[in-house]
Amino acid sequence: MGRFEAGFREEADFAAERRHAIRLREILAPFPDVVVPETIDELCTPRVLALEFVDGCRIADVEAVRRIVRQPRRLLDRLVHMYAYMILCEGYYHADPHPGNFLVLPDGRLALLDFGMVQTLRAETRQALADLVRAALRGRTDEVVEGFYRLGLVSPDTPRDQARAAIAEIGQINVLQSNTKNRIAAVGEAVERSRVRFLLPEDLAYAFRLIQMLEGVASYYQPGWNVIADGGAGIQAALEDLVSGVASRRAEKRPAGASAQAPGRSVVNGARLRPAESPVRRLFQSVQAWLSPVAERLDSVATPEAGPAESGPGSLPVSNGTAAHAPRSA
Repeated sequence: MGRFEAGFREEADFAAERRHAIRLREILAPFPDVVVPETIDELCTPRVLALEFVDGCRIADVEAVRRIVRQPRRLLDRLVHMYAYMILCEGYYHADPHPGNFLVLPDGRLALLDFGMVQTLRAETRQALADLVRAALRGRTDEVVEGFYRLGLVSPDTPRDQARAAIAEIGQINVLQSNTKNRIAAVGEAVERSRVRFLLPEDLAYAFRLIQMLEGVASYYQPGWNVIADGGAGIQAALEDLVSGVASRRAEKRPAGASAQAPGRSVVNGARLRPAESPVRRLFQSVQAWLSPVAERLDSVATPEAGPAESGPGSLPVSNGTAAHAPRSA
C-alpha cells in the first residue's frame, strides 16, 4: 500500500501540488480545449497554493453543462483522450478524477482542478504497454500474452498456453457480451475456470482505479457508460499518438518551462477521433472486466475506517480468489 499512503500524504503538500500543476499545464498544453489553472508563484508558500480563478460549472451539473455543450459525448471523448494521453504518452497523470475536479467553462473548455494526487508510470512500464498495444493492433496474440507477463498482470509461474487460453476466452466474452454486469460475471467465471492467477502491480493500480472514477463522471450523461465501449474515440486518439511517436516529438518541441495553453494549437489528433473497434478495445475491456472488483477494494483501502486487507500485506484481491500483489521495494 506504499504508493497509496504516499499519495494521501502528498495531497496535503502544497509545494508538491504546485509542481504538479505546473507540469500538468505543460503536458496538456497541446489540448486547446483543456484548461489547467496557472499558479501565481509570488503568492505560493509551502502552506499556501494560489492559482488563477477559473469560472465555470461543475461537470456534474448536467443541465448547466448541456446549455454550454451541445454534444456532451464530445466532452466525454475529450476527457478520455486527455487521461489516456497522460497515462500512455506522458506517464504522468492526474489521479483524482472525481466530479468536483472538473469545470466546464462558458466557452465549452474543460478545466482540470486539484493537483494533490498525481501518479507516474516508469519508462519500462510505458514501453511494455506500448509493445502490448502494438501487438494487439496487429492481432499478434502471443505477443499480447507476453505483454501481460512483462507488465506483471499474470503470475510468472503460469504456463503460457494456459494464460493464452484464458486471455483469448476473456476477449471473446467481451466481444459477445455487451451488458457490463453480465460481462464482469462471465469474465469472473472464466478466470476461475482457467485457474490463471491475474495480478495487479502497484504502479498500475491507480490507473485502473482511475477508469472506474471516469465512468462515474460519464454516468451523469449516459448511465452505464463504459470507458472502452463508449470512450473508444478518446482512447484510439491517444493510442495513435503512442504508436506513432507523436508524444515524443511534442516533448522535443515544447519549450523548457513553457506553461501557456495558447488557443489555436492543434487538438491532438482531434480530426481523427473515431470509435476503436479493434483488438485493443477487446484487450482493455478484458483487463477492465476482471479488475473491476479492485476499484471497490481500493476505495475501502482509501477509507480511514477500513480494516486491514484480508489477503495480506501488499496484496489486493482481483476476483474469485485471485490476488493482486504490489511489488516491494528492496
